[in-house]
Amino acid sequence: FTKKELIRFMMNNLHEAALLCRWGKNGNIRIIDFNPLACRFLGFKHAELKQMNIYEIFTSESVVSAKKNLNPIPYENDDIWKAEILTRKGQKLLVEITSYKFIIEGGIQILLSLKDISVPKGVLTDLKAYKNFFKISESIGKIGYWEYDLKSGNFCVSQGTRSVFGIGEEELSVEDIPELGIAEYLHQIENMLHGLIVPDDLVENEFDIYRVSDNSVVEVRAVAEYDLIENKIFGLVQDISGHNIRKKELLKAKVEAEQKNQSRQAFISAISNEIYAPMNRIVGYCQLINQKDL
Repeated sequence: FTKKELIRFMMNNLHEAALLCRWGKNGNIRIIDFNPLACRFLGFKHAELKQMNIYEIFTSESVVSAKKNLNPIPYENDDIWKAEILTRKGQKLLVEITSYKFIIEGGIQILLSLKDISVPKGVLTDLKAYKNFFKISESIGKIGYWEYDLKSGNFCVSQGTRSVFGIGEEELSVEDIPELGIAEYLHQIENMLHGLIVPDDLVENEFDIYRVSDNSVVEVRAVAEYDLIENKIFGLVQDISGHNIRKKELLKAKVEAEQKNQSRQAFISAISNEIYAPMNRIVGYCQLINQKDL
């Protein structure tokens, strides 16, 4: 393959829209070739697209960024960047652009591949609905999600976790945990995390915390798991104080019911012995009286 043939081969075998441009005078960059996907993606006809300046496909907000990224210096390199483009029908799309710069036939050419990374409006609506559903579910179940990235050290918690521990909206790091009013219980958390050596194995524990926000002792159930690929620890926490109170009430009711049942059985047993003998005599005499030849 010559360099020109190789570029043509690359452009036609890309799975995204591809544009081949030539750098001209005064920073003018003309589209000189493209693959069929480019016409369908941008909505332009073949003759229309071949007469366009590359900057015409970008929105006004993205032109400055495009000029910066399409600068021919340095030569013979590739780059990946994002920009907003405009289709023939006026639709704005966010794309990831991979640009390859090279020198050919004494001039500078740029090969661009465009990958659509826009989020459809319907998806955004669904995501918003799921977010609200998740928030409501956390509130009702008094449950929260947390995630700790061992590589970056970032510690992320959901609103539900903040409610369980009585945390405000401030940012959190692992170093902040001892200041959450649970310092005396940290050894229980540490023991729990030691069990996370085995990936994909859930570790569970229950412990009490002192919630500074309302000066209350809260019983917490925690479940955690280590993701070896992502190098993250993530899990759930739940306020089970109400659950245990209800459990104790049910246990007490069960004991009382068993005691009442035992008393009833003892009463019936005692009464049976007192009634059995006289009733046996009465029944016997009644049978004798009913005999006609008595």
